Amino acid sequence: MENYSQQSSYRGLNFQKQIGSVKLEIEINGSSKVETVQCSPVQAAIACYCQDKDSIPLKQLAKAIGLEMSQVQKRISFWISRGILKQSKGTIRVNLKFCR
Repeated sequence: MENYSQQSSYRGLNFQKQIGSVKLEIEINGSSKVETVQCSPVQAAIACYCQDKDSIPLKQLAKAIGLEMSQVQKRISFWISRGILKQSKGTIRVNLKFCR
């Protein structure tokens, strides 16, 4: 990025961390059903962080992925709507296992 700024002093690059998509294959616990899900990198980070845990305090998840709790609330709704995560009283319960 510095080289670009030196070559084009009147221009700069601004990286957008939220742009892109990730494809995950997940298995819902207690089921042999494998689901392929396309999601944002932040949503994938939430799923990856949760995969080895039974439950996680929302504060711990927010700190681990570097977002404010309000942002985590918005992002976990994607997984809650699919039945993969469940939220109750500031704790997230996990119902998933990664296949690949």
